[in-house]
Amino acid sequence: MQLQENALFANRYQLIKLLGRGGFSEVWLAQDTFTSIDIALKVYAPGSGMDDDGVKTFSEEIRRTWTLNHSALLKPQHFDVDNNMPYLIMPYCSEGSCLRRIGKMTEFDIWSLLADVASGLDYLHSQDVIHQD
Repeated sequence: MQLQENALFANRYQLIKLLGRGGFSEVWLAQDTFTSIDIALKVYAPGSGMDDDGVKTFSEEIRRTWTLNHSALLKPQHFDVDNNMPYLIMPYCSEGSCLRRIGKMTEFDIWSLLADVASGLDYLHSQDVIHQD
């Protein structure tokens, strides 16, 4: 199943707009049809899905990192699997990613951003988690 605008994902989330795509996932602006809340929906292996071993491995990684809490980390709200495609529900950040701010940030803003990223990575490493991006 290829994801596309206006499609209903997992019988609940109306896909509004593709926000980003990586080698292994897509992030969509979606609306929860039960609550009418805009959310960020991150779908892993969109289209093809994963085999049972892949879903199990991914679920174990989510379990391992679910309780992590740091101000520089985006906290997932829900995890599930639909059609062998694991997905995360996360808060929608209407300002988008840092990429949109390139060339518009002051030196202070850049240093603050770098400090936040370094702090988040330091926290992850202290929890024996390696961020793979």
